Amino acid sequence: MKLPPIQKKLVISLLIILLVLFLISIFVIYPSIRKINNIKINVEKLETELEDKYNNARKLRRTMKELEEIKQNVQKYQTITIKKGDELSLITTLENIAKKNNIEQNLDVSFFDYTVDSKNPKGEKPALDQYYEISFLNIGKYKDLLNYLGDLEELPQYLIIKNLTIEKKLKVEDTNTVTLNFQARVYVEKK
Repeated sequence: MKLPPIQKKLVISLLIILLVLFLISIFVIYPSIRKINNIKINVEKLETELEDKYNNARKLRRTMKELEEIKQNVQKYQTITIKKGDELSLITTLENIAKKNNIEQNLDVSFFDYTVDSKNPKGEKPALDQYYEISFLNIGKYKDLLNYLGDLEELPQYLIIKNLTIEKKLKVEDTNTVTLNFQARVYVEKK
């Protein structure tokens, strides 16, 4: 069966059009699609990089803000501790407070270094490795002792007080006289 010439021309034309379309899709559309996919991948990488940079910048800003807070805490920390070897000025301050409040005071000061001697007498790990343990034995009037404790609270250094006892001595002539006995810990500033 032979095709009539018009049909033959039509089939050949159609085949030529399909071949041209196929060649266009192979040489124009396919490379364009590959380029678009490559651009898409590059855009995704760039987006990820920019997001990482943004997050790092945010973390840096937060770190800078926290650094200011840390600097303030360090300044506060330096005032609440004493320097090693500066216990004499603290003892003098404690004696002046006792004198101001008409208190008879006996102090016993011991230095502990947890890094050297890990056998802490109390069996606990201290907040800082070095500290002074001060034993207080104070005798005076009850009201004066309360004022003395109030003045201790006003010190810039933290005195961590444990085992505070107030006793009234039965054999003392003055009935208002009491004994205040306690232990306090003062931490030494880290270098």
